[in-house]
Amino acid sequence: MSGVGPMPQMTEDAFGGLTGPLIATGGTLDEGNVGSGQIYPWEWRMSPYTLAPVGRKYSLVLDAADHYLGGLICREDRGGDADPDAVRVVAAVTLAFLDAFVSDDMAAKEWLDRVDLAALTDGRATFERK
Repeated sequence: MSGVGPMPQMTEDAFGGLTGPLIATGGTLDEGNVGSGQIYPWEWRMSPYTLAPVGRKYSLVLDAADHYLGGLICREDRGGDADPDAVRVVAAVTLAFLDAFVSDDMAAKEWLDRVDLAALTDGRATFERK
């Protein structure tokens, strides 16, 4: 859940070389902090998607979701309300992505290209492709 955006130790066009399939996931409560003291807005975490070239790239953003989905992934010691609905959405999209590009599953590729996650999640999920 959520990568990092541009940092000083990265080359200026670090994400421009991402030519293969890519899935970027994040939440609107997931600010970035890489130990420098600077806090980045959630959009910074979506940089791998926004700055990568077009072609088999997908972006999932969940409204009101944090980095650990309320402590349900990775770190139980992180606060916030448990968010099992967000876990299910991230898991479904991630599984479809892996099926599509690791298993070369055509049905999964078609699902990624056609699914309307906003409708399925009452507007909570924003799913983009390029």
